[in-house]
Amino acid sequence: MTPQLVVFARAPRYGAVKTRLARNIGTAQALAVHWELLTSALRSARASGLPCRLLLDGELDDRQRRRLRAWLPDEIEQQICGDLGARMAAAFESAGAPVLLMGSDCPDIDARYLQQAARQLALADVVIGPAEDGGYGLIGLRSPAPELFRDMPWSTDRVAAETLARARALGLRVRQLELLWDVDTVADWRRWRELSGRRPR
Repeated sequence: MTPQLVVFARAPRYGAVKTRLARNIGTAQALAVHWELLTSALRSARASGLPCRLLLDGELDDRQRRRLRAWLPDEIEQQICGDLGARMAAAFESAGAPVLLMGSDCPDIDARYLQQAARQLALADVVIGPAEDGGYGLIGLRSPAPELFRDMPWSTDRVAAETLARARALGLRVRQLELLWDVDTVADWRRWRELSGRRPR
């Protein structure tokens, strides 16, 4: 069964995104970086050929919605209220069928990576794309497993390891994908700009 792809992101609001990065490059530039990463994630999602939804934390104004509809015409929705774990668990519950959930901060997640994740999810209960900082940029489930998101030590280097340990304790079959990295700090931003052939401003 083809999994549904969910892009999970913050709404692009001034002062509310990339706040760590904003300390070094300014709030306006941090918002521009968020937009660029988000549209890149949507481009990869569309290129993957998987059915896709965008779930945003926060509301869009009309101009922002029109801009995002150029990348994803229909399926733009708001996340529920609650902490990150509750919002992620709800995304899986609302779909019911197999789901791949990806963030918008990992430029390594391209169409090839998503297609590989979909193939691996056909062979396992849980697929995870671990990140260099100890978190993950993608997680896939064949069926909802809210235990993987409840009381998780978010924003620490233990997230991926704790998720894998919980999955195995539940008797779930796990597949890991290639290691990812995300753009959170000015060093990450410079790395991204250099790898993509653009000079940091």
